[in-house]
Amino acid sequence: MRRLVYYEFRKHFLTPIMVSIFLALLMVDTLKIYSVYQESSLFSSSNLAEFKEAYEELYPVYGGEITVEKINSLLEIYRPIYETVQSQTASTKEDENSYTYNVYSDELFFRKCFLEEMEYDYTYRSYAAEIVSEARKNMDFYKERGNVYEYRKNLCVARAFYGREIKDFYNTEMYQSLLYYDFSSILMLMLMVYGCASVFVKEEETEMKYIIRTSQSGRGRTYLAKVFSAFLFLMVAGVLFSIWDYFLFSLFFGGTESAASPLYAIRGFQDTILTLSMGQGYLLLSVFRITGMCMFCMIFLFFSLASRRIMAAFLLNFVSIMVCISAYDHIYNSSHFWNPVSFISGRNLILRSEFSNLAGYPVPKYMIAGGVAVCLILGLVYAGWMLWKRR
Repeated sequence: MRRLVYYEFRKHFLTPIMVSIFLALLMVDTLKIYSVYQESSLFSSSNLAEFKEAYEELYPVYGGEITVEKINSLLEIYRPIYETVQSQTASTKEDENSYTYNVYSDELFFRKCFLEEMEYDYTYRSYAAEIVSEARKNMDFYKERGNVYEYRKNLCVARAFYGREIKDFYNTEMYQSLLYYDFSSILMLMLMVYGCASVFVKEEETEMKYIIRTSQSGRGRTYLAKVFSAFLFLMVAGVLFSIWDYFLFSLFFGGTESAASPLYAIRGFQDTILTLSMGQGYLLLSVFRITGMCMFCMIFLFFSLASRRIMAAFLLNFVSIMVCISAYDHIYNSSHFWNPVSFISGRNLILRSEFSNLAGYPVPKYMIAGGVAVCLILGLVYAGWMLWKRR
């Protein structure tokens, strides 16, 4: 079976044209990540270059553990700068005594790079404590009324947010951009559309299906070998793209020292029920993306089975992508369990503390969605097998 899987893998995915397309897409991904860096980073060459120099000088002083002394020291620097900016009397020309270019760029620098982020980190403890307090009030309310499910749901929320705090200040710019980056997923979809279209339909066009029926391997083993080879290629490509994205973001943005910081230290993830670190959060989103790709992969293979020409399989693959994206944009609440796009853009499954009622017990929706995804993949594998037998 392993030799048969390797044969199918080499036949459909380890071809010179597939390798060339994969390498070309990696280059396109590199250019896109660099453009994201240029557009969004405060330290890119398209923005004030002085920011980077000043940040490298001050970050070792104010980074790490958040203390009252550090906050007061920052405020002593920032307040005079802020008052000068508010008075609108300072010159807009370059000032040799400024930290960056002039007093106006200094104000932007300290506000964006230190004060706003440090304020978010310092006040998150109070924010989490408020959520715990409200959850406990809701627990008492629902307990009196005998609503067991709502009581358990609020108990889960209280436990998840209890004792949360952000003790250290780190540069999270890299993860802020990395966790919201989806372009490489589009490139993977393009690669899978091309790779999966011919997996089954090629035997139909060359009439090899008549030989497969009488082969020693049998139709069942041949079908599974084709499916496993497609999954193997998908997982290899998914892992390589995830590693490549992480490497390039860390190369351009820096800030890898924040990998151990809690995921909720990133703005937008403050309501997540997960207590993972940023690095673990990226790994989880990578798993979500590969899961969504597996769902698309089986859809593409199913269309390859149902088509008699490769061009028809191509068109059906693109139509299925458009349908899933449209459903995700317009009917998200009812489609996120079965929609592969929900997993490819997996952060939306964990941004909020959402639960589903499973026999009276609150189960996080990302777990329910994962279970549904596995069932759909297995169902598509079985449906493809039934179609394969009838060919």
